[in-house]
Amino acid sequence: MAQLSTVLQPFWMRNLNAIGERQDRTVKMWIADGALTFDHMSPSGAWVFNAPDVSALMRGVACDVNRTAAAAFESVAGIPSSTELPRSTAWSLIRLYYAAFFAAHSLMRVHGIAVLQLERSQVSVLNGAMRLVGHATSLPEGLVSMTVDQGNRTFELASLTKGSHIDTWSIFAAKIKELSDAATTSGLGSQVQRQEAIEVLGEISGIMSTAPAQKTSNWLSYMRNQLNYQHTHGAWYPHERSSRFRAELSEAIEGWKSQPSIELPKSAHTLVRFGVCCAAIVAWARETSLRVASRHPTGESFLRYGALRVLDQCLNRPPPA
Repeated sequence: MAQLSTVLQPFWMRNLNAIGERQDRTVKMWIADGALTFDHMSPSGAWVFNAPDVSALMRGVACDVNRTAAAAFESVAGIPSSTELPRSTAWSLIRLYYAAFFAAHSLMRVHGIAVLQLERSQVSVLNGAMRLVGHATSLPEGLVSMTVDQGNRTFELASLTKGSHIDTWSIFAAKIKELSDAATTSGLGSQVQRQEAIEVLGEISGIMSTAPAQKTSNWLSYMRNQLNYQHTHGAWYPHERSSRFRAELSEAIEGWKSQPSIELPKSAHTLVRFGVCCAAIVAWARETSLRVASRHPTGESFLRYGALRVLDQCLNRPPPA
């Protein structure tokens, strides 16, 4: 099977892989610096701004790709914990969810879109840029999607209203659909390899849109809430049902170290489906981080200063006593 990251390489942000050295200024910091101008409102009601120095914006993107990937790998590395009760699965699953959540953020940025929480320091700069050209509306603090158009040196901000987790998974699902459609004709590899990659994307997307999340694709966060707040599925003490799925779940979590895939029997427990999907998303981010770094012209990728160091520690540390 071709690596998912290889098939999808044509759809990375252009020249992201060429960024080197340590990048420690985020996109939000770049916005707050004010090196932008307002352009127009899109037909959909989004705010479009100019980024005259798009390379500086890209360095912010690289910083965010790196820190979110590192958070994903660090989150998954401690699963399961040696201090957990013998049949416990709750915190392993919750931690795995956050690993997938951070991985999704990293992957979206690699492919040109991000979900950001705009705060006063960014909003004041953005609204100031609009006032300079006499634009009447203002952008409020809160959650937005950010799409970068490198060719036109612009970025678009669209307000989000459903909450950080629902909106993130919805936008991630839309990006998966876009990548899947594009890979059919424009992905790297043979037709068979592209088809295999499309099938993996479809399987991830299918689990994400399990009922009751058919429209929002946030089934993973729905399950996280069930585990964290409702204490369902027998994951907490007395772990009355954990013997039915714990071994399969442990195997599923280890899948983050392999090529992203979804291999499930029809009778798979709900929590195993959850675990396999989360692990596949983290595996995709791991594979993509390694691929992006390997494509740097001199081997000095920005990912060496965070995500790859964390990944090396995760994969090479001794097992717990």
